[in-house]
Amino acid sequence: TLHKHIEILRKAKQQGSLAIFVGCGVSRATSKKYKTWSELIDELKKDLNLDKENDFLKVAQLYSLEFGSIQEKRKVQDFFPEIDEPGEIQKALVNLKPHYIITTNWDCLIDNAIDDNPGIIDKIATDSELVQSDKDKKYLKIHGDFLHDNFVFTEDDYLNYSYNFPLIENFIKS
Repeated sequence: TLHKHIEILRKAKQQGSLAIFVGCGVSRATSKKYKTWSELIDELKKDLNLDKENDFLKVAQLYSLEFGSIQEKRKVQDFFPEIDEPGEIQKALVNLKPHYIITTNWDCLIDNAIDDNPGIIDKIATDSELVQSDKDKKYLKIHGDFLHDNFVFTEDDYLNYSYNFPLIENFIKS
């Protein structure tokens, strides 16, 4: 029941072990200008003249192979505003002060909500940032971001994740 779930969350918060994992739905709930994974892939499929391919990672990989990594980055980045005001959900996540916020999102909405509350949470999108982190509370962008030019998108990116993000991967596993 909802009451049980709320109690579990309350207990985790009190014990300092609350970890919140968010995906594109959190950004999409803030603004329709943020695309879903399927909407982004549909745009790539149009450019590739692919109708029947439904493997998202394969489409992303084919796009990168066809147009190159620079065009791939430009295309994907166009879907995400560089500067944007965080919504109520991003502000609420940060104000909740969980032990960890973990996301696969590349956008800057949660980053900006953290910037509005400096000193609380370390923002981490690379292994080196994880090593340098000195705060107990962490915001982990496990699929990288545009700022660091390390966003995880293609099939190769996923296959090479353990090589490109070994510390983040092991941190999440632990």
